[in-house]
Amino acid sequence: MRRVLVAGAGVAALECVLALRELAASEVAVELLAPAAELVHRPSSVETPFGGAPAARFDLQQLADDIGVRLHRAALASVDTATHHVYTRDGEYVPYDI
Repeated sequence: MRRVLVAGAGVAALECVLALRELAASEVAVELLAPAAELVHRPSSVETPFGGAPAARFDLQQLADDIGVRLHRAALASVDTATHHVYTRDGEYVPYDI
């Protein structure tokens, strides 16, 4: 099984993870690399300064558990495409296939 690593903690990253799980679940193990603990619905945050409700927040670990993906809590520093590793700002590396 090939490991697919998606970097990011925003809506696009989660949509990508969900699509991969739906379309290729039997062929790939999807992993998420994200520095944040939460997914924040940023578009709704523009209302907050004008008395609107705070932006919705979702726990990334809970979302990852719910959809069956592994979450790496770290910030991306660089990608080594030759060795198929990403390096985090903490100096750790995470292997990937795609």
